[in-house]
Amino acid sequence: ISKKLELSTTTDGFLMPRLTTAQKSAVSSPDTDLLIFNTDTDAIERYNGSVWVSANLPKYVVKSGGVNTPYSDFKTAVDAAPAGAVLEVNTSEVIDVGMPSTYWNWTKDLTIQTNGHDVIMTNLNRIQISVSSNLNTLNIIGGGTFSSSHNQVFTIYRNLTINSDGATNIISTATNGILFQPISNVAGTTFTVNNVKSVGVYYLFTRNNNLQHYTTLNNCHIDLTNSTTGASIINYKRITANNCTFKHTGGSITYPQNSSFATVTDDEAFIFNNCTTVGNYGRCMLRLNNCSITTTTTTNAGIYNVTLEANNTSFKNINTSSPSNLQGFTISSSALVILKNCTIDSDWGGVYLSTESSVIDNCTIKSGDSWGVFRYNSGANVSNFLTIKNSTIEVGAYSAIGTIYGNLGKQFDISNTTIITSGASSHCLGMSTGTHARFDNLKLKNLATPANILNRADLLTENPQVNTLDNLGNIVLA
Repeated sequence: ISKKLELSTTTDGFLMPRLTTAQKSAVSSPDTDLLIFNTDTDAIERYNGSVWVSANLPKYVVKSGGVNTPYSDFKTAVDAAPAGAVLEVNTSEVIDVGMPSTYWNWTKDLTIQTNGHDVIMTNLNRIQISVSSNLNTLNIIGGGTFSSSHNQVFTIYRNLTINSDGATNIISTATNGILFQPISNVAGTTFTVNNVKSVGVYYLFTRNNNLQHYTTLNNCHIDLTNSTTGASIINYKRITANNCTFKHTGGSITYPQNSSFATVTDDEAFIFNNCTTVGNYGRCMLRLNNCSITTTTTTNAGIYNVTLEANNTSFKNINTSSPSNLQGFTISSSALVILKNCTIDSDWGGVYLSTESSVIDNCTIKSGDSWGVFRYNSGANVSNFLTIKNSTIEVGAYSAIGTIYGNLGKQFDISNTTIITSGASSHCLGMSTGTHARFDNLKLKNLATPANILNRADLLTENPQVNTLDNLGNIVLA
């Protein structure tokens, strides 16, 4: 009379619903105390009202060599795990590591399988990887969150590869947190990060401030939401990113625009291949190949004081404000720019170039209601060329190519290019006295005032004279 259901047998069993972790997670609004058998974890799991918990497994299990060893404490399990072991996490909990003033040393290859649970570490100084031993590979997989509240989570002293699955969120939750800090002093040391997802509030994803280290990021998704202006996703030097997405809503993609850093050499460049980024770049040597770049700055240029080489890359500046220093690019006096097969779409300002020779080849460049795409700043070195070829340039209210900053003493070499402006009082080419230019197959148009084409240009002596300038703005060479 006290029973709602009884199954009684000595020859059979009760087979409860069997679901994978993905199927379990897809159950809509599960009732508290709902039971299933998880075929991925080989465990009966119960929904406790907020998360699924294992009904028959200890919190942590270290699997190695066919032996499963249970632990109730995460730190103890990590320290006891043999090299190459898998640490299974069967619960979500806040873990008081109890090491606020000493480092926690990890010394053996390890896989942390979170099974969708959250590993949230507090009261921890930092995790040191292989100060004097041989941890080469760390895998953090399985979904959920792996986090620490310390402002430096991992410090790395040797070659290391960190692998994830794109599902586990690996972060520092400290306001000024650094997730990865490679600090080895051994030449040629490499740090590689594969398939890591990192979305959260912290200061830097990785800070590679040691000349010995080479950092490579592959197939990562990084999204910083720190509002600190000086924050950056990747910091300092020798960093290559392949097939990654980066988004920064507070600071920079590369190291901060509002701080001074030593000149970065060619061997210390940031290299981005097949990446998509939303954010701003500052003070580095930057190579972009097959990338999509969106800048969102309200206080400075999207790409600021960098030496830039971009191939097959699209740029968009989506900010419509107009502080005097807001451009798509601002290049310092020692910075070289090479753009090949690129598109630039800037709502305000295009490219502000330096005194170095620069090349624009096979590009489409548009700038909104701004003062122009190119403004070549002052200087006296006439050996430096701005070369523009096989391109289309279209701007709003001001000169497409030129300056208002006085004598340039620079040379223009423009060929197979169409330049259009809609500024009634502006010129397609605005050049100061002393500027030299060489033109070949150049088409100029002012949509507002067709006759207002060319402000001033002294042709190079080896170039043919300008013969006529027709009302469509075509320069016809003799």
